[in-house]
Amino acid sequence: MRNENLQTREFGFEQGAEILQFINENMYAGADVRPSASVMGSVLASQKASQNYGVSPFLGLFDKNRLVGAMMLQTFQITDGREVHRCIQASSIFIKKSHRGNFYHFVEYLNQAYPNDLKLFMLSHPAVHKTAVKHGYKEVNKGEFLLNTYFILRPISFMAQSLKTKPFFHLISKIKFVDKLFNLLGSKKTDGLTESFSYDYSELTEHYEITQAGKLHAVWNAEVLKIKFGTSLYRAGTSLQSNHSIQLASKDENGVIKSCCILKPIFNYNRIVLVDFKSSTSEAAIHLLKGVFSFAKEHGIDAILVNDSIKKEINQFLPKLYLKARRETTGRAFMWLPEHLKTAEVKLYYGDDDMFW
Repeated sequence: MRNENLQTREFGFEQGAEILQFINENMYAGADVRPSASVMGSVLASQKASQNYGVSPFLGLFDKNRLVGAMMLQTFQITDGREVHRCIQASSIFIKKSHRGNFYHFVEYLNQAYPNDLKLFMLSHPAVHKTAVKHGYKEVNKGEFLLNTYFILRPISFMAQSLKTKPFFHLISKIKFVDKLFNLLGSKKTDGLTESFSYDYSELTEHYEITQAGKLHAVWNAEVLKIKFGTSLYRAGTSLQSNHSIQLASKDENGVIKSCCILKPIFNYNRIVLVDFKSSTSEAAIHLLKGVFSFAKEHGIDAILVNDSIKKEINQFLPKLYLKARRETTGRAFMWLPEHLKTAEVKLYYGDDDMFW
């Protein structure tokens, strides 16, 4: 129910304990804030690494002195190739049931407190998008996030996990020998696992900037990768955690990165998602994708999810041998743009969303 008397307040890192506790208790995020174990942990780590580009990391919604809503603010840089702008993305939004209908307080506060910055709600609940549109946000990347494709490596295990609440789950799970046959496809030896961001990404960064010329797009370079994924980076020989960031790269003998991608586990499923993919040549892209499928096989992963925002650009390089399953989503992105950027073309990717940080 709308309540015009609610107050929105900003919180810094040193004051954010109350917000974090509130989010943990109400969103069931768990108390574990290690970046490798939770999305909230990696968002918090990246906020600290960049000092959130000068933006407060938390917003709280108060009814008198009682906290009834919270939102993390994940800030990143976006550019059109000429100017660099701050883009403030909402993250981990929650409002108590007793105060539903008051999300607009957060939206109005952001517009008033940060009038010159870009603001973003991406892959959020449809109700969030509806409120954003009423406050001047426009949809960007229309239709680009609406389809996920699963490349299935272990079909029986994939099906069993998808249908585990169905009566015939146990029957399906008994014929897993089929997975062993599928596991014979391709290599199981991972090539390209990269455990730092200390290599030379300049050629890849330059190629990315050329392909995005004239569009508003997220700044991408080694420093950005380190901020986003450095604290959750997977290292060989360790146990794969629920929010690890797996970096695979193809590089030459001089350590120059030719192609690079980031994979993330899908929480509660034995699947991984391709969240970032950059390549300067076709050969490097093909080599890197072989590494992606080899890593998944080596670690007993059931399927690899590729969103259409990435798949459309690498479809010609993806292997054709695997079974595929497609699923439509409600994924959309809404952005507030200052007047001089209202007509700009925006290009976002699946991995720009805070859930993959």
